Amino acid sequence: MTTADIGPAKLVPAAGEGIVSPEKRPDVTVLYHLKAAAAPLTTTVFQGSLDTAPSADQEWHWAIVQARGIAPTTPAQGMVGGEERKINSLLTTDH
Repeated sequence: MTTADIGPAKLVPAAGEGIVSPEKRPDVTVLYHLKAAAAPLTTTVFQGSLDTAPSADQEWHWAIVQARGIAPTTPAQGMVGGEERKINSLLTTDH
């Protein structure tokens, strides 16, 4: 028997051609921007409403993407004027 007797090779899927697998629905990513005040070093609950409710068969996850503090507009209690100037001078770029 030679390769001419067999013919060209064919690629056949292992599952056959009759089975069609259901396609996975694409993931949906939603970002919510929550802005609220919280005291330092405390536990705080931030609440927001969802536009849609996830269905019972829908898998969902949440994560904190970014959290940052915003400096108060007035100096904190106990901050001495000299210390405040020293800290501010370290933050400027005109050294």
